[in-house]
Amino acid sequence: MPLKNFEHLIVNKKIAVAVSGGADSTALLFFCKKHNLDITALTVDHGLRAESKEEAEKIKAICTSLNIEHHTLNWDSSGALNKMQKASRDARYDLMINFCKSHHIKTLFLAHHQDDLLETFIMRIWQKSGILGLASMSALTEKDGVILARPFLNTPKEKLIDYLKKQNIPYIEDPSNTNKKYLRSAARSITLTPGDRNLFLNFIELLGKIRRYLENYVLAQFTKVLSWEIPCVLKINSLLRGEHDIIKIIFIEKVARLLGFKGFFRSSTTQKIIESLSKGYSIDAYSLYWCFSKNHVYVSPKNKSCLAYYKLELAPITASPRPFAFKDLGRNDCIHLKKTGYINFLFSKTKTLLPSIYFENLIVFLPEIEYSERELKEKGWNLVKLSVKQEPISFIPFTHLSDNDGGFDEQ
Repeated sequence: MPLKNFEHLIVNKKIAVAVSGGADSTALLFFCKKHNLDITALTVDHGLRAESKEEAEKIKAICTSLNIEHHTLNWDSSGALNKMQKASRDARYDLMINFCKSHHIKTLFLAHHQDDLLETFIMRIWQKSGILGLASMSALTEKDGVILARPFLNTPKEKLIDYLKKQNIPYIEDPSNTNKKYLRSAARSITLTPGDRNLFLNFIELLGKIRRYLENYVLAQFTKVLSWEIPCVLKINSLLRGEHDIIKIIFIEKVARLLGFKGFFRSSTTQKIIESLSKGYSIDAYSLYWCFSKNHVYVSPKNKSCLAYYKLELAPITASPRPFAFKDLGRNDCIHLKKTGYINFLFSKTKTLLPSIYFENLIVFLPEIEYSERELKEKGWNLVKLSVKQEPISFIPFTHLSDNDGGFDEQ
C-alpha cells in the first residue's frame, strides 16, 4: 500500500490536501477520498488569471460532491512587484501552512510527482547548485511546524493522467505551465529518454541518501552548540572548525530555517558566510544577521520585530512606558557607545550587526555586553530583568522513510 510509510501521519488524524485543480492535485484528492482519509481540501486563488476564481468554485463543487470540506485561500498580489512566480509560490505555501496551524492540522499533502522531481533537478543544475541542492525534494519535509507529505513523489505524471482519464475525472490545465519564460516550464519542456530518466532518478536517490546521512550527522553533532541568547537571537557556541564545508553548509541552512528564512539557498552566499565567520567578521545574508562576537556567533532576523516573544521588565524612573524596538546595533550607535562609555566594552569585529533591544533611543540589551548601571540611571532608566522563555533547539530528521516512498497505486 503506497500510504504505509505515512500511516503515522494520517491514522485517526485530520490532514490538509493542496488542490489546484490540475491533474496531479485532482488525482491526489480522489486518491485520499478512495482511502477514506479525513481531509480538508485547500485551494489558493492567486487572482493572477481571470479564470482563477471560477476554477476555485469548480474545485469547491467537486469537493462538495465528494463530501469533502473545502476552503479557498485568497492572495493579495498587490505587494509583489517582481519575480511573480516565486512570490506566488511562497504565498501559496504561507497561506496553506498558516491555515493548518490555525486549525491544528499537522500534515499537508502535496501532489508533487516524479516529473516534478526531475524538473527540480534540471533547474538546480542550471542554477549551479551544489551536491545538497541537487538532492532535490523529499517525500517528507517540515515547514513552520507543519509536515509536508508527498505521496506521489515516485509516480510519473503520465500515470496520474491515465488514472483520471480511466475514471472520467476532469482537471484544469494551467497555461503558465507551458510558458517557457519561467524556468520550471523550460525544464518541463525537455524530453528525457527512458535511460536518461532512470539515470537521473538513481542519481537523485543517491544524493538524497548522502544528504540524509550528512543531516543526521549535523544534528547529532551540533545541536549542543546552539542556544537561545534571547528569543529570535540564536547563539552558536562553536565556529565548526575542522569540519568539511559541506557539514558547515548544512549547519548554516538548518540555523537559517530555524530563524524563519524561507527562500532558496545559494552555495556562493553560504560560502561567504563560512568564510566571514571563520575570519571573525560579521555578515548580512539570507535576511539574517550573522554577527561574530567574542568567539561566538549571534544570528538574528533582519528588519523583523521579535518583541512579541520578549518579556522585558524595565523600571522607569522618570518617563512613561514606550514601545520597545528590536534591531541591529547600527554604525552610529556602535561609534557612540565606544566614545561615551555607556557600555564598558564592545568588540570591534562585531561591526554593526549585533542584535539590540532599544527603549526610545536607549539601548537596553546587547548580548555579552557589560552595562554601566550608573550611566543608565543618569539617563533615567534601570535595566531590571530580561526574562527569557527558553525553547529547546530541535530539528526533525525523517530517517524512518525508505527511498521508495511516495508511489501511486490504483488498486
